[in-house]
Amino acid sequence: MYIYFALIIIASFVQRVYTTSKIFTCGFVNGYSAEYDVVNSIVNNASNLSLNVSVVLKEFNATEKKNLLNLASAFRDQNVITLIEGSHTKTSACALSTVTGIPLIRLHGDSRPFDQCENSIQMSAGYRDYAHATLDILNTFGWKNIIVVFDESRAHEAGHFHAISRSSELIMHLVQLSKQGENEDATAPIVKALDQIQTLRS
Repeated sequence: MYIYFALIIIASFVQRVYTTSKIFTCGFVNGYSAEYDVVNSIVNNASNLSLNVSVVLKEFNATEKKNLLNLASAFRDQNVITLIEGSHTKTSACALSTVTGIPLIRLHGDSRPFDQCENSIQMSAGYRDYAHATLDILNTFGWKNIIVVFDESRAHEAGHFHAISRSSELIMHLVQLSKQGENEDATAPIVKALDQIQTLRS
């Protein structure tokens, strides 16, 4: 729903700025087909509400960093007014937004360290927001001792949460899920983590 309002605002803005051109493109970068279908439906509805402006959604694939300059050039040629970042992205659409100056709509919160984008509208909270909200909840209920379980890809999130909690009286233990060994069962990393938790509790 929020993306709907964001697109209406952008469409009304470009209508004032670009009085000659009436057809604009939203670039959908590295998204799943289901995401594209939903966003395309929203773009069509927003386009119908904006008088004298037609907004078209077009998919762009930015899987390789060497193609970023080619994509940046294509955005300019095709009158792209905004980028929408899908969840299947290895190359951050933020880099494209920074290079081109085109605003970015992010469907999901920042999940990678140093993944802040200056010209972006974020449609959901990032891990920093969740960390502060979680700490507020723990403080409200007076919890004093917790164990945070995380996997390797989320080490930066656990580290951030640990850093912001240091000013409180909270005692925190960090337990990292180990990688599954070649001959191990899929549940082996969880069993190892549970053993660590049991040791910490005793």
